[in-house]
Amino acid sequence: MATMNDVLDPESRRMELRGVVRLAGEVIAQYWPMRTFVHHNPLHSLEYLPFEETVRRGKQFLNGDGYLPSDVYRDYVNSGRIRLRHLEIALQSLTRDQQITLGSRTVSHSEVLQACLTEGLCSPAREPLDDQLEDPDRDLIERIARQLERVLETPSLDDRIRTVVEDSRSSLCRSLTLSHWCDDTLGTTIVQSINDQMIKWCSAFLDEGHAAWAMPDRDGGLYQAWKRLASQEWSLLGIADSRRKIAALPDYPEDVLLESLELLGIPVELRQDYLSLQLTALPGWAGFIKWRGEERDYPWQQAHPVGLVKFLAIRLWYARELVQAACRDYLDIPGRFEDITAYMQDYSEEYYLRRQRIAGHLPALYAEEVDRLAHRKGQGWSTVLTRYRTDVVPRQQAASRRGAARRLLTLGRSLGIEGVQLAESQAHDLKQAIEWIEAFPESNHGPIWLKAFEAGYHEPLIGQLIEASRRPTGNIEAGSPIRPYSQSVYCIDVRSEPFRRHFEAVGPHETFGFAGFFAAFIRYRVGNGT
Repeated sequence: MATMNDVLDPESRRMELRGVVRLAGEVIAQYWPMRTFVHHNPLHSLEYLPFEETVRRGKQFLNGDGYLPSDVYRDYVNSGRIRLRHLEIALQSLTRDQQITLGSRTVSHSEVLQACLTEGLCSPAREPLDDQLEDPDRDLIERIARQLERVLETPSLDDRIRTVVEDSRSSLCRSLTLSHWCDDTLGTTIVQSINDQMIKWCSAFLDEGHAAWAMPDRDGGLYQAWKRLASQEWSLLGIADSRRKIAALPDYPEDVLLESLELLGIPVELRQDYLSLQLTALPGWAGFIKWRGEERDYPWQQAHPVGLVKFLAIRLWYARELVQAACRDYLDIPGRFEDITAYMQDYSEEYYLRRQRIAGHLPALYAEEVDRLAHRKGQGWSTVLTRYRTDVVPRQQAASRRGAARRLLTLGRSLGIEGVQLAESQAHDLKQAIEWIEAFPESNHGPIWLKAFEAGYHEPLIGQLIEASRRPTGNIEAGSPIRPYSQSVYCIDVRSEPFRRHFEAVGPHETFGFAGFFAAFIRYRVGNGT
């Protein structure tokens, strides 16, 4: 059956691709040049979305976090800036009307979730060196861990492998490029190599008269200039026959970009996200190019045209060459989306060991074995995994139970429950507490913390406004201040400060400071629409 790309003529395909690139570029803020801006909001182009969705997309594409670290929020709790009752209110939408018995206390689901926030129960557990370090709670932890061993099912190795594969498959081309996948799985440095090349070419092409030796052939645009010069480089990142390949590329950057997407096998429905990921790999340069592409009257843009399509055409040519070479070298498969997903599914155990090795989670002896097998797909891996399953996994499961026991001990102490009483609690209650904790991962804490944090500001502010609204307006007190000659508002900026101070010094002029670049229209509703 013919696809849309088969039916469309070349110019229609180029036009369609330009529309996709325009949408992909939404995640890039176009504020530029920085000489005319004192601030830069990297999520400016996403301001039309709800706050939490904007933060999620910022995390997906820019790897940024829209919330403070949890330990900072916990410091605010300790200092009184965040109040526990505000936390309780913020948690109401998540809490269930359920209780368990720990020691002699009845503990609610709400109390456990609140302790997750205030005590850091959901932070990644780090197993200490029990054999080398003294731990006064060791006996209690072992007792609780033995209780949990009877009821708590720790994920098996097969479950963990399945989870890693499923997470990787769902992330590929949505929050993970094929280049990143190779780096995370094979230990390559493709992303950094591409970034280095793009920085080199962008800095040379986008120079605005500062370089002593200007880049030649810029009149035809970034893509044409790159094509002419890069085709003369003797060695380009180890890419075989790179000079001939670059010289033979089509004249239209749209055609090169489409060709690269098809050679990488990026599904049509994922292309917008995939191109967004490529742009946000270098958001500064991409932002400048986006601005230049939209400012057609800018003299440097008229002289040396550039746009996101040209930028992406070059970037994805490097990506397709390096990804395909790495996949052939290490895995003997084409560097295409469907072949990579099939590899993860068909060689899931091997894939798991490779990922663990690159992440630094394998013991040294197993890391050496993986390095020895790195260029051998499907050969010898089962032997390594069999030993790993019998040698390492039981220790990991025991460590997981001890980690759960430590969390329960911390929870008990925060609720005033003695450790001995906690260890004597029913196993099913201990299990339920752990399940509540694990169902509320730290990645979900940010919105709750923020609501509680903002409530600490909203409450006194709204109280002051209500109180002021109830005051009588008549009978101005004697000695009220004289009306100033003028009132003026200035940005909170060191450039404005000298001017407004001098203005105040020459007479009774009143000035106000305002963070103008933080201005945002908001609608805030108290209670039931009041």
